[in-house]
Amino acid sequence: MTEKLPIAAKDHDVVALASSSRNLIGRGLTSIQSRVYTLSIADRDALYRKARDTFNRITEDDNIWSARAYSSPEMLAKLKAVFKTFQQLADLQYGKAYFPLSDIYLIGCVAKKKMASQGIPDDEGRSDYYNRLAFDWCLANKERNDPEIWNDLGVLYQIIKEDDDQAFFCFLQSAKLGDGAGMFRLSKALESGKGVDRDEEKSLYWLEKSAQRNHVAAQFKIGNMSLGRSGEQEFDLEMAFNWSLLAANAGHVGAQLDVGLMYEAGRGIPQDDANAVFWLKEAAESGNPTAQWLLAGMYEYGRGVIPDFDVATDWYEKAADQGDQRAIKDLERIDDQGYLYDDDMATSWNRESAKNGHTWAMFNLGVMYLEGKLVDPDRDQAIDWFRQAADRGHIDAQEHLKQLGIDWKTK
Repeated sequence: MTEKLPIAAKDHDVVALASSSRNLIGRGLTSIQSRVYTLSIADRDALYRKARDTFNRITEDDNIWSARAYSSPEMLAKLKAVFKTFQQLADLQYGKAYFPLSDIYLIGCVAKKKMASQGIPDDEGRSDYYNRLAFDWCLANKERNDPEIWNDLGVLYQIIKEDDDQAFFCFLQSAKLGDGAGMFRLSKALESGKGVDRDEEKSLYWLEKSAQRNHVAAQFKIGNMSLGRSGEQEFDLEMAFNWSLLAANAGHVGAQLDVGLMYEAGRGIPQDDANAVFWLKEAAESGNPTAQWLLAGMYEYGRGVIPDFDVATDWYEKAADQGDQRAIKDLERIDDQGYLYDDDMATSWNRESAKNGHTWAMFNLGVMYLEGKLVDPDRDQAIDWFRQAADRGHIDAQEHLKQLGIDWKTK
């Protein structure tokens, strides 16, 4: 076991306003800093916590470095917003802000290379500068027994010192203090053997503890392992679905894709195309090209949704723009042959699904007959399909019947 780190002089957060300036930029900076300065220590802590929680959700499993991450303007806009908070706090020597600030500067550099920076500042020099400030500050303040400081210090030992032994020690301290991120990084170290002998049993123990602490990347990883995607882990589809759903609800794009796929195939959960569409759309809107391609197919074939070839083409194009070869081939096929499903086939698909008890198909048929989409308008047929869906608890079908002046509870 690595020996405890040497004690360094404790350096409390210091608030220091920039010197006044006669020029406009200087006065502006002083004004911004003065507004933050007027906040109490508790308010500044709360401001940091809110920004850090957002930052953690985006970056905690290293997916930020994936090319897919940069196709999401929403994600980049969130990073840009928290950058402003961290920069203001760092300018006032609020030490905990240094670490995430250094990461965002580096993320900006990577995003710029991919032509997707969305206004995130890119400055590798400032990233290095704040990395070193963060390291010095975390080392000086580790005795506060703040698990986040220990976790950040461990990452910084890896980045700056390339010292896996000390990094492992820091992650262990963070984990013992109950930090989900520290537990997750400790699990990864035990799995890879970096800074410690490999121990798969202990790695799994800390991974599960991290997931129980609502660490989204840990939840996603356990879900993947339970799907049999990791080594010799046995299949457990129910466990895979439950952990993946937790991560999906927390906004993990990979988990949203997995949940959509499980609903589409009926793995670990009853098959449900409407829920498949919902989760595929969540992942697709965050820029995942596989989800975009799959969602396009759902719209083309009318699975879980009313067929809409324009929407299908739009999603195919989004996936193709990211280089998805399947989407590119589908667009070529559409140009050469048209859509695979015509109106009759799409209607038959929904009828067959409705006969098999799928409420989403019953609702789709109700809308199709009410609005004359793919079929001749028929109000009585529409009401009949809405009733069947409403009786099975379909909320939108119940609402449609109310709008038509019909009490769905009355036969």
